[in-house]
Amino acid sequence: MFKLYSRLAIQNIRNDKKRFLPFLLTMSLLTVMLYNFMSMMRNPYILSAHGGRSIQQVLSFGSLVTGIAIIIISFYAYSFVLKGRQEEFSLLNTLGLEKKHIRSMVLIELIMLYLGTVLLGITVGILVDKLIFATLTVFLDGRVQYGFFISLDAVLWTTLIVLALYVGFFIRTGFQIQMNSISGLRQLSSQGEKEPKAKVWLALIGMIFLAIGYYQALTITNPLKAIMNFAIAVGSVIIGTYCVITAGSITYLKWRKKHKKVYYQPEHFINTSNLLYRMKANAVGLGNIAILSTMVIIMLAMSISLAVGIKKTIDQQYPRDYEISVLHTNQEKNVSDGYYFKAITDKEVDGYWKAITSLNKKYHIQPTDISYFRSLGISGLLKNGEFSFEQINSETPMNTSTLVQVTFLVQSDLNHSFHTKLNLKKGELAIYDPENILQGKDINFFGTKKKYQTISNLNTYLIGNHDMDIYKKLYVVVDSLKSLEHVNVLQSNKNGQENSIPLSIRYNGQSIHDQNYIDELVQVLSKESQTNSSNLKTSFIVNSKRISYRDLLSFYVGVIYVLGMLSVLFTSVSVLVIYYKQVSEGTKDRDNYLIMQKVGMDDDMIHKTIRQQIKIIFFLPPLIAIAHVLGAMKYMHLVMSVIVTIPQMTFIWITLASLGAYLIFFYIVYTLTTRTYYEIVKS
Repeated sequence: MFKLYSRLAIQNIRNDKKRFLPFLLTMSLLTVMLYNFMSMMRNPYILSAHGGRSIQQVLSFGSLVTGIAIIIISFYAYSFVLKGRQEEFSLLNTLGLEKKHIRSMVLIELIMLYLGTVLLGITVGILVDKLIFATLTVFLDGRVQYGFFISLDAVLWTTLIVLALYVGFFIRTGFQIQMNSISGLRQLSSQGEKEPKAKVWLALIGMIFLAIGYYQALTITNPLKAIMNFAIAVGSVIIGTYCVITAGSITYLKWRKKHKKVYYQPEHFINTSNLLYRMKANAVGLGNIAILSTMVIIMLAMSISLAVGIKKTIDQQYPRDYEISVLHTNQEKNVSDGYYFKAITDKEVDGYWKAITSLNKKYHIQPTDISYFRSLGISGLLKNGEFSFEQINSETPMNTSTLVQVTFLVQSDLNHSFHTKLNLKKGELAIYDPENILQGKDINFFGTKKKYQTISNLNTYLIGNHDMDIYKKLYVVVDSLKSLEHVNVLQSNKNGQENSIPLSIRYNGQSIHDQNYIDELVQVLSKESQTNSSNLKTSFIVNSKRISYRDLLSFYVGVIYVLGMLSVLFTSVSVLVIYYKQVSEGTKDRDNYLIMQKVGMDDDMIHKTIRQQIKIIFFLPPLIAIAHVLGAMKYMHLVMSVIVTIPQMTFIWITLASLGAYLIFFYIVYTLTTRTYYEIVKS
């Protein structure tokens, strides 16, 4: 019996290559991706490289998302294989095979497919893994690492996970065979999908969900709220898309059916009849293609945007080779002001710089572009010229307000480091407003309206911008260090936040022994603080642009890798869905078109009918995807602004380019699958 089952299994796979071959290729691709994620997470070079831990963390999250997607996609792909086999099972039963015999045959088929999947997937996975690894090492280390790394753990876990998927396929097939009478499976295979009854309420529900999703995307201006509401916006659009496609398509087809002049034209009659009685399944397939297309375009645009914005983001956060932050961490009490964090004094600044200069000589560093400044950063809302200091969260209303990051500076620091010529008297302010948010009007701080001098030009790039594009920027210069401490006390009394006033020392001049230099620099600064800072506790943060660059680059490279892999995954699934849809629709329509040929329809008419049906089915999803992508551009730029600095117009052009590239790809797939559909129908 085993030989008989084996021959039947081989014959089935060979005779139905149009179903089994795409399924095998799909499962192999999923295996490649699964192996790549697991191998990268275990690669010793990546783990030991600087920034490797950042990549590992991103890959861990990416592997979780990809794993869930692989499970869903694999069962979705197998459903297409299983969908066309009911008639085959019925025929085998007629020839004398029992249910247990059919299950045995299916088991052998799945074993063969599993072996092919693992062999092809692991082999290609190892080759692709080398290519990806070489690319990552260029980013991390600046040079290609030669040789193969084959993770036996990754091979083992990949084969076990794929085995679990195939066991799931067998259980699903066995359950379907067991729960349905074999004679009834033939009827099940030819049974048309029932038309949904409650089309109006379904359409209304879909419109409501789409309205919720688009409202979120078009009206939210708070980046924190955009991130918090991301799942709500995406989920609403997905649900709304499925509902509207299902209800709207049936309404459209019924409208065509009512117009007799249109409906009784041969090509319209066949297309409308076919689609109307199978629209429930078609609508789900169309929704799948539309959602997958949208996801691919957005992830592709995000990947490119990250790659484009990496350098600007890092340069913006680290404008000098070295940045040293010094701050007191305990408070002092002032009779009039209360408790406050004391700023670093001029004497302390001189002491720290002498210690740094001495160490620079030891490491043969000649510092250039030296700057130091003491600053106090406070975020809040600016509304009608009044600044309110309050904590910002996802519930902060900003429809009539501007989210602002105010950086308070001391005029003596600016005059020394940035060559300004300020001469403020006690209580006076000078403001640099690079984004013109004040529009020349007076500003209200702590209930007091303040006039101010205007600074026409200030190189804020040198001050640094750690908040990127979330906040509008405002730079306020006070007359003295004491005034800066007073501002800190006022804002603390206002919102309960106690902020320290760090001293930032920045300069260029790289050391070839970067990490050793930083470690010794911390020791030198600590020793100096014990000498000059009396009883105040002092904290130090030393950043090297080179090290920070590699850390951030590793994180971004990991994110780009995950987004790129997911883009490939969802693109492949889109192709799979389109292909299987054409095959399944062609198989169902073959008998119908054969009848029409017998009653006199020629090949030209058949071809014209096919093209019209294909247009209805396959041009609706990209149109929906275009609408979704255009609606989501502002929202996605808001989310992207949290992690990367990229101008909005640049992001828009990248998104439009990604959209255009995907539409070209979609048209190529559409052309090829239409040919397959036509071949099946003509056969």
